[in-house]
Amino acid sequence: IAKTHEIQETLASLSKDDLKLFHFHLKGYTKSMQKPIPQSKLEDKDTMDTATLLTRHYGSKEALQVTKDILRDINQRELLLQLEKKTGKITNANTYSTCFLYLLTHPNPFS
Repeated sequence: IAKTHEIQETLASLSKDDLKLFHFHLKGYTKSMQKPIPQSKLEDKDTMDTATLLTRHYGSKEALQVTKDILRDINQRELLLQLEKKTGKITNANTYSTCFLYLLTHPNPFS
């Protein structure tokens, strides 16, 4: 239930159009061993319904990863970062960004 709540809170921050875009990407999500959620199950779903559907379809852990992947795909990086902070997991993209920023501010880090 905790993962469903975190996913729902994150999706609630999306605009109506961004939630539609999230659904569009969700119905075509192919990075899982599970089949994508059919469009018919996503029609007229609000954020709570979507979060519940995600966790029932993919399981708690994978639903969280699917949500993160789609947030990244639809350029909702701030929401992605917030979700990662809540769940205690940071993706490699954020690690690379941090390293890149460090290198920008420290031109000769190894000297």
